[in-house]
Amino acid sequence: MKTTTANTSGLIFRGLAVAVCLLLALYVAAASPASGQKVTITIDGSSLHQKMDGFGSGFGGFETFERGHFDEYIPVGVSYRTDPQLRRTLIEVAVRELGVSHLRLWLSQSIERKNDNDDPQVMNWNAFTWKGDSGLPQSPDFRANRQNGIVQYGEFLREAVPLGLTNWILTPGRMEDWLHECFDKKDSNRFEEYAEWAAAHVLYLKKTYGFEAPYWSMFNEPDMKGWKSPDLWIQWIKATGRRFRKEGLKTKIMFPDNASVFDAVEMVKGVMKDEEVRRYIGALAYHHYYSSGKGPQPFLTLAENPEQKGELFEKVTGGIRAMAELGRLYRLPSWQTESAYYPQFTKGLSEWDVGLGRANEIHYELVCGASAVAGMSMIASDAVDYRYQMTMRHNGHHIVMRTDGQRVDHWEITRDGGAVFAHYGRFVRPGDQRIAAGSSEPMLHVTAFVANKGRRYVAVAINNSAESKNAVFELNNLAWRPEYAAGFLTDAGRMLADFPVVRQGNSKNYEVVLPPKSLATIVWSQEKIGGVRGPLGGDVAGKQ
Repeated sequence: MKTTTANTSGLIFRGLAVAVCLLLALYVAAASPASGQKVTITIDGSSLHQKMDGFGSGFGGFETFERGHFDEYIPVGVSYRTDPQLRRTLIEVAVRELGVSHLRLWLSQSIERKNDNDDPQVMNWNAFTWKGDSGLPQSPDFRANRQNGIVQYGEFLREAVPLGLTNWILTPGRMEDWLHECFDKKDSNRFEEYAEWAAAHVLYLKKTYGFEAPYWSMFNEPDMKGWKSPDLWIQWIKATGRRFRKEGLKTKIMFPDNASVFDAVEMVKGVMKDEEVRRYIGALAYHHYYSSGKGPQPFLTLAENPEQKGELFEKVTGGIRAMAELGRLYRLPSWQTESAYYPQFTKGLSEWDVGLGRANEIHYELVCGASAVAGMSMIASDAVDYRYQMTMRHNGHHIVMRTDGQRVDHWEITRDGGAVFAHYGRFVRPGDQRIAAGSSEPMLHVTAFVANKGRRYVAVAINNSAESKNAVFELNNLAWRPEYAAGFLTDAGRMLADFPVVRQGNSKNYEVVLPPKSLATIVWSQEKIGGVRGPLGGDVAGKQ
C-alpha cells in the first residue's frame, strides 16, 4: 500500500515557530486590514480554573470498518478495509497531530455470547471469545458487524498510548443479549453478572497487552433505556466497583454518560449521596443532545448574543455548569463525552458554519467548567445518509475515509471536526489548566491555558464577527517571559495554517489580525514550538 499526499503544500502550520522579533511594520503590511478599534484580550496566568483531561471523541475499532455495512446508511456489501500501515498513519494523525488524548472505546456484545458458568463470582476465562466475530464475513444485519471483540482495542492501544492517548474509557453500547435480559427481568444476579462481564474486558487488556483501562463507563446513554433510578445505580455501581477491586483493578467508573445533561445532573445528585459509590467514581460524564439540540445552530446564535443570557443561554449552559459544580463538590472532573451534529440539522449550512458552531460549543463547555470535550468519532466513514441525502462527515469526526467499495482509497482531516479539535487538543494536554481570559469584543470568544507543566501558555480565539479584528493579547502574571510565539488558524478557506504573532516592541503584549469568522490558536513558549507533522489527507494507492 502506498499513501500519496492529496495536498503536498498542506503540512499543518509548517514551520510553526515564528520568532517574536518580526517587525510589526512588515506584519501590518502583510496582514488583512482589520476594521474598527483594536480588541484587547487579557490573559491572567495567576487566575486558575479547572484542570484539563483532554479532547477527543469515540472509536469503534478498525475491525468494524473491515467488515463493513456497520450502520444502516452503509450499503450491504460495502467495506472500508485498511492495512496496518494505513491504520498506523491514521492513529498518528489523530492522536499525535490532532491531539486526541481522551477517547471512549465503544464495546458491543461479543465476548460472552452465553453466560460463562451461571456463577458471577467465578470467571470461566476459557468461555470468553475475545475476538468476537472479527474476521467473519459481513452480515446483512449492520449491528452484527460491530460485534468484533476486544482484541482490536489491544492492538489499537499499542499504537495510540505511546503517541499520547491518556484518558481512554471502555464504553458498552450494548450488553450481551442474555445479560440485557437479566436487567429487563430484574434478575437478582444482574448486577454481579454485569460486574463479571465488565471486569473480563478490563482484565483481558491488562493481562494480554499490559494496558489497564483508566476508566469504565457503565453504559452509553443509559437514560435512553429509562435507567435513571438512584437505587438501581447505587447497586449497579457498587457491584461493579467491588468486582474491580476484587480483581486488583484500579479502573475507575465514569458515570452516568447520559444523552441528557439535565437527567445526568439529577442522577448524580441522587447516586453520589452514597459514600461507597463515591469511592468507585472517577469522573462525571454527559452528552449535550437534549440541552442544545443536535446541530450547531444554538451555538451560532449564542455567539451573536453579546449579553450571554436569556432562555437559550440557560438551556445550553445550565446543565454544563450544574455538572461542573457537582464535580467540584465531589472533587471529580466533569466531562462532555459525545456531541454530534446530525445531517438533518446541518442542512443549508456550510462546512465552516458547522465548524464555527463546534468551536463555540467547545468554548462554552470549557468556560462552564468541563475538563474534557469530545466530538463523535475519531475515525469515520465519509458516507451519505440516504435518509437525508446528506453527508455524515459533519457529525463531529476527526478523520473521514472514503472507499472504492471494498478498500479505503482516500482519507482526510475534517475542517469542521478534526481541525477544530486540533486548535484545542494539540497544545492543551491532560494535566494542563485553564486560566482566566477576557475580551473587550463580545463576539470574540477566548479561552486560555497554562500548559506543559508551566512551560507553555496557550490561547484559543474565535472571531464570530463578519469583520477582521486587530487583537492585542495582554499577558499578565505569567511565571516567565515568553521567548517564542506562534499561531495557526482555520477559517472557510484555510485549515491549520500559519499566521503571525507579533510582540509589541519589548512589552508583554502581542498583536494578531483575526480574519472574519475564524478560529485561531496562539502558543507562547520559552523554547521553539514544534508544529504538527503530516498531511491534511491523502489518496491511498495500490492493494492493501
